[in-house]
Amino acid sequence: LTTGCRVVACSTDGEEENKTTVMEPMLRGSHLLQTIRICSHVYLQTESKPNRTTAKAALQQLVISVFVRLERAIEQLKVEEKVDPSAKATKSAEGTFASQDHRDAYLVLRSLCKLSMQTSAIHPPRESGSDSNEPSSGTAAANSAPTPTAAADSSGPDVSHVDKQAFQSRILALELLLHILKHKSGGCILYAGPEFHYAIRQYLCTSLLKNTTSPDTTIVELSLRLFVPLIRNFRSLLKTEIEAFVTNVFFVILDSKNSTIQHKLLVLFFES
Repeated sequence: LTTGCRVVACSTDGEEENKTTVMEPMLRGSHLLQTIRICSHVYLQTESKPNRTTAKAALQQLVISVFVRLERAIEQLKVEEKVDPSAKATKSAEGTFASQDHRDAYLVLRSLCKLSMQTSAIHPPRESGSDSNEPSSGTAAANSAPTPTAAADSSGPDVSHVDKQAFQSRILALELLLHILKHKSGGCILYAGPEFHYAIRQYLCTSLLKNTTSPDTTIVELSLRLFVPLIRNFRSLLKTEIEAFVTNVFFVILDSKNSTIQHKLLVLFFES
């Protein structure tokens, strides 16, 4: 399962003396997402602590490898554009993403953001691996008011187990997102193209708005910790969203009589 972060050597020339080695990942697109889903399932379901530790380490290594490849792809595109200025326009005309590495990183980012907003484990969000272009119709964070996390439906079998699994899934997704943004390759998302700008606004900012109003302190703390690399890396992109976070989340938590003292302390420590 962890071979998705590894690469294999591919020859681009049949002649031995002119062989050019190109390193290609062993997992792409929907297969990459399926591997992440399986590792997540192992982490959430196993009762063995060593297995949980191994599954989480595999997930961290796998998602980071995707964004390391994205960073390299961005650098490669910059070199190609210097040599041939029309290269960027040609790649844009061929498809939504500049490269397969861009597509993989976008799908992983979107999948984790959706998982971090999951409130029910009965029908978890599934990613098809589609690379269809999603129009950026406005800013979600600026136009969406934060709402408390909806409680899972009490009908159906073993609801407490469902709630616990959904809760653990959200924490795992937030931890992986934090791991990505804190990594040195996380900042390359800003230069990866408009599709990633859309994903940051539409998925990540929406996730943070919802999770910072969660009644659970762990989820709130993780969400606030995500703000630090988000503001550091994407300040120029998220000026409107940052203002929305401060006015619609931080001030609301501090002013509300219904906010717990733990949540208020988390906000105060974050702002300090």
